[in-house]
Amino acid sequence: MTARSRYVLRVVAAGRVRSGRALYAERCRPCHDNRAGNLDEAPPLAGRNFREKWSNRRDALDAKIKMSMPKDEPGVLSAAAVSDIVAALFAGHTAKADVAN
Repeated sequence: MTARSRYVLRVVAAGRVRSGRALYAERCRPCHDNRAGNLDEAPPLAGRNFREKWSNRRDALDAKIKMSMPKDEPGVLSAAAVSDIVAALFAGHTAKADVAN
């Protein structure tokens, strides 16, 4: 792989994470934000427990989000949107205050 190819991949990945962060803020944070006190309803999407559960199961996480989220409109997110959200989740998208553990 050339240096230019690696650069292009980093730029694309950074764009996906930015898009995922915006989608997370709009579609996920309202229910999954620890600061909002919503965790009785939805688990945090960050922190050690989240990483341990999902880091080796990203395809399963993609499928779960695509089929069942957001809770009020399941299945409305495109495959690209879900992929961007998952990229942001594993890039450490949330502020430390969002993390429950």
